[in-house]
Amino acid sequence: AGVPPQMPAAAQALLAQYRVPHPERLIVSFYGAGVTLKNLISIVAELPPGSSELMCHPGVVDAQLQKSSSYCAERGLELEYLSHANARSALEVYGVELITFAQL
Repeated sequence: AGVPPQMPAAAQALLAQYRVPHPERLIVSFYGAGVTLKNLISIVAELPPGSSELMCHPGVVDAQLQKSSSYCAERGLELEYLSHANARSALEVYGVELITFAQL
């Protein structure tokens, strides 16, 4: 629980043994072609109760990033959509609370 299903059982056991804090689920669909405001709001709307981590890599695209990463344009879009007023509204409407790993 809280780790990708493809993670080996031994790794999952170590997380449990050492009580490594982690969310109950990892959402990876906000990536690549899935980086749209519509998809983000849909993800928020469909979240089940409990803790979820949304895998994302938002950022400001500059020359250094363009030299070091092939995932550039999407980072700018992620930043735009994650900070969009409609995304914030969706969090409120669906009762989603943003937390840090320290709160797990």
